[in-house]
Amino acid sequence: CRGLLSNGALLKGSFFKNTNNGLPLATIYDASASTLLPYQMLADDNGNGITYDRLTPEYTSSLGSHYRDWRYNYLQELALNDNVLKDNNYAVVINLEIPIYKGLKAVAMYGNERSFGSNKRYEAEDSFRNRSLLNQFTPVGESTNALGISRGGINNIVNTTVNNYTVRGQLNYNGMWSEVHDLTAIAGSEIRQTQIEQGAYRMYGYNPETGFSTPVSYAPSSYNTVMGYLSNLGGAPELADRTRRFLSYFSNAAYSYRSKYTISASLRYDDYNNFGLDRSFRATPLWSTGFKWNAKGEKFIKEVSIINQLGLRATYGVNGNITQDVRPFTYISLNDPQQNETQQPSASILAMANPQLRWEKTYVTNIGLDFGLFENRLTGSVDYYNKDGRDLLYTFPVAGAYVGNIGTGLLKRNTATMNGKGVDIGLTGVILRKTDWMWDVTANFSYNKNEVTDNRFDPNDISQFTYSYTPIGIGYLAGYPSDKILAFRHAGLDQNGMTQVYDKDGKIVTVTDNLKGVEDLKYMGQASPRYFGGFRTSARYKQFSIYALLTYQFGSLFWKPSVESYMAPGRGLTEPKFDLSADIADRWQKAGDENFTNVPAVGADIFSQYSLMRYSYSDINVLKGDYIRLREIALSYELPKSPINSLKLERLQLTGSVRNLGLIWTANKAGYDPDFVNLVGNTSNLRPVPTFNFSINVNF
Repeated sequence: CRGLLSNGALLKGSFFKNTNNGLPLATIYDASASTLLPYQMLADDNGNGITYDRLTPEYTSSLGSHYRDWRYNYLQELALNDNVLKDNNYAVVINLEIPIYKGLKAVAMYGNERSFGSNKRYEAEDSFRNRSLLNQFTPVGESTNALGISRGGINNIVNTTVNNYTVRGQLNYNGMWSEVHDLTAIAGSEIRQTQIEQGAYRMYGYNPETGFSTPVSYAPSSYNTVMGYLSNLGGAPELADRTRRFLSYFSNAAYSYRSKYTISASLRYDDYNNFGLDRSFRATPLWSTGFKWNAKGEKFIKEVSIINQLGLRATYGVNGNITQDVRPFTYISLNDPQQNETQQPSASILAMANPQLRWEKTYVTNIGLDFGLFENRLTGSVDYYNKDGRDLLYTFPVAGAYVGNIGTGLLKRNTATMNGKGVDIGLTGVILRKTDWMWDVTANFSYNKNEVTDNRFDPNDISQFTYSYTPIGIGYLAGYPSDKILAFRHAGLDQNGMTQVYDKDGKIVTVTDNLKGVEDLKYMGQASPRYFGGFRTSARYKQFSIYALLTYQFGSLFWKPSVESYMAPGRGLTEPKFDLSADIADRWQKAGDENFTNVPAVGADIFSQYSLMRYSYSDINVLKGDYIRLREIALSYELPKSPINSLKLERLQLTGSVRNLGLIWTANKAGYDPDFVNLVGNTSNLRPVPTFNFSINVNF
């Protein structure tokens, strides 16, 4: 076979020679040339859609001519699928202010937002999904399907209604006395509620012209599908209602003396109905306090002419965070429509109860400096922060003796702690300031690091760390960043094309041997950048102005997109997975290839999959994510006052800009944009193309 890979590399040779119970492994063929195509073309040279065998053609053709066409045509599917999404949103906000006495006033607010959404997706009678459905429910040897459907397609409908309302009442005070004391304060309460109702249903044998569908009666235990296992039809009406309520009490006050010394404090008390069963877990106080010194107000600083602004800030407080995906009570799902063996209604436990679920808390310390020098031609700020995260939610293993396999034996609990610290610096300089000329430059720099300080979990107890355990599956580890990258230590291929790795002692471990734990992996760094920021500049000459923006990041790593999986054995109706990585063209194929390539051999057994995994997640596939990117360039022209004033206009400005200009420099030389790369085995996201904009700004 010959085929093209995603980067244009040529794939030669037979991809699979194994068989599965006498049937060839699932492959994809060009319908006209029977050519294996890991990279599929949508249309031929004449623009006609190409039809592909998504399933094993040797098996589907043996089932009989009364089955509908199993093949797939991308362009045809575009015409046979109709997806309509409608959204209507309405919002109203009412504010009322009532003065009470000398700077004190009462404020009331009511807000309501409602949205109605409808998503209708119709898959026509000749669509692949409808044909495949009827084929799968047609018993071998029979000419009609067991659903009683002869005409029509599949109509899927999802209706969603969201109702949000907010009621807030507060007192505001803003007063100054003796010309040296200044006090600003607020206090109040807020109630918020979100109601979400979502209904979904599916109609089979649907005719969009008449609106009629075919009632389907199907007992899964009495019919074994062509797929070879019992299958539920699905699509019964579903209704999900969720109500979330939030209650908050809040206050904030700031006192300033002679505009030089300012102290502030804020306090919140928040409650959320779906978080924690006991009120002591559900509701929590959150607070912060701060101090600011306006040093420029001091006499000894006023006399320094080059200093125009100088202030020192310091704050300390605790922030809270909740997740709406985790609940304190047992999460149960009613199965639809019935339990296969008993034909009785059944339920499943999706997640165990966690009555001690509580807020994540972050204790934040921030120290900042603001300044302006040389008649404010140089201004900037410097901030240092330290964050201590406590009670962070982390997936924690629970002994099988207590929970069996519910939730795969895992439970999200408030168990982890983390520390993060960093520096933010912003500088703006006016390089040129004249009547006709102006040029300024702004630069931002940020440094950030974080470290998990405790996860209540011993990494040596990772029982899943066997042949197939991937480094990206390892969660928080004490002493490492939250977004750490751990990799196998690649040691080349053996004489059979299988990946070898080193353990912590430098000993070569073959694919049939088990690694002992996390220490056998190599710490590479972190996925998020350690250093990042931007650089922007604007210049003006009379009515013309130009603007440019650059951004950069350093200190990050990413996984090079590589092979996720080779095609695995399966039944004839199991749709295969094709990987688009060009690494496939460099795979090991014969003895001696291990001297020229690191891409392991194709194989159908489980150890071949482990071999591929160890290659894909090895240190040789970790690349640097450093780059400098040109984000935007804009050019503007503002018409002179005299002609536009005659037109009764105050201002008229024309602007043209281009965005997403791409990378100026990148550390990796493999041609990848670090911002648009997915995990191993997935194709990269499409980079944003340059966009051109033209605007007219008119002021009357």
